[in-house]
Amino acid sequence: MDWAAVLAGYQSTVDFPGAYFWRELVAAYPEAKVVLTLRDPDRWFASILHMAKGGRSMRVMTSRPVLFLVPALRPLTRLMERMTMQMLDVDRAAFMSGRLDRDHFVEVYKRHAAQVTATVGTDRLLMFRVDEGWEPLCRFLGVPVPSTPFPNRNESAAFHRDMWRRNAATYAKALGVIALLALALLGLGVWALLG
Repeated sequence: MDWAAVLAGYQSTVDFPGAYFWRELVAAYPEAKVVLTLRDPDRWFASILHMAKGGRSMRVMTSRPVLFLVPALRPLTRLMERMTMQMLDVDRAAFMSGRLDRDHFVEVYKRHAAQVTATVGTDRLLMFRVDEGWEPLCRFLGVPVPSTPFPNRNESAAFHRDMWRRNAATYAKALGVIALLALALLGLGVWALLG
């Protein structure tokens, strides 16, 4: 993978899909700093369970009607599902049904943290908890602490609400196209009946 081309114009990558390629990125950028965000494993599992059971936005985004109306989401959805299943070491049917084994997922979480810790040198790794705020993160990155409060935007409800906001225009555009096609077909039908 040509990471320089993929990440051209960017200085960092956060969360998915970058987290899926963490080994490759650590090897490709041996001077880069790595932040491993730590969470309470049970809260992390609850978040995964919510996503698996189809947090509202995920359920809509991956539904057949939306994938039909917004074809551009199809390859992205398939790719994200494959990467998620592989990273979480679970099969798709179990994940999508929400039949998840807490102990398995906590082990996956702990194994991931241990692999990152063992692979990345301590001089370039920050094991970070968001409740610690700006100070340890800014110190590690060598930047000043902002005067604004530390953001807390990845709570489940906020995540799904924000996903709706980000995708609303795409959904509306697709529905508009379908509505226009339906009106055109209706018009053709009326014209054929009257003509």
